[in-house]
Amino acid sequence: MFKHPRGIALGALMLAFSTSSLTAKDQFRTFTAKDGKTVKASIVSLIGDSLKIKATNGRFFHVPVSKFVEDDQEYIKKWCEMQIKIGASTGPEPRIDIDVSAGKRNDNGPYYADHKQTISSSVTIENRELKANFENLKGTLLLFGKGVADSSEYKILHKQQFEFSLLKSQKTTLQGKTIRNTYEKGYSYRDGHKYGGFAFIVQNQHGVVIKKKASSTTLDKVPAKTLLGVSKGQVYDRTFENKLSSSSSSRF
Repeated sequence: MFKHPRGIALGALMLAFSTSSLTAKDQFRTFTAKDGKTVKASIVSLIGDSLKIKATNGRFFHVPVSKFVEDDQEYIKKWCEMQIKIGASTGPEPRIDIDVSAGKRNDNGPYYADHKQTISSSVTIENRELKANFENLKGTLLLFGKGVADSSEYKILHKQQFEFSLLKSQKTTLQGKTIRNTYEKGYSYRDGHKYGGFAFIVQNQHGVVIKKKASSTTLDKVPAKTLLGVSKGQVYDRTFENKLSSSSSSRF
């Protein structure tokens, strides 16, 4: 059906107005708590379930999202979605500490060049925020193998996902699966991948990456979005954007 240019322009104007109403700085709104109390304020940031708002008198408040009435909760959700859509932040990086432990045991195979590794991993995550809980988080643990013939190639030895929540000032430990890895490294022949590091990525309930921990500078430089897209068992170059058909081997 034909649409008049004026109608299209009006629609675009309404969309722009709707977007700006959710993203404009100091966009004040009357928020209502479930107990009936109201405050006219604008959203400053959202960390976990703690909404920071600025009242018209300049005072700041931290309020759990669950304390607002349903309409306000829906408004907050749309505000978050709009911030994500335009590439803006919903707040400062949360104070979450991540400690990844990846212990390995090395065993020799029947031949001197054969090597076997048993790798056990765990992740301890601590919420250092005093006012914010984090619910419905998703964590992705990646264990990498580096090529023994070509150290610039990486194999995804293990990829595991977790779902968890973090209460304020508390910690939790996630247990990774024990895996086994083999490679060959002798005087005249090298093949396979030796364990070479880890990455752990945390996403909030909206799918936004809020924290990342990696074992090396090389892995830390790779965008979290790229690492989330890798496949277990696949071999990549150091950018993790290019798949390699197979691992390199070498004879001397």
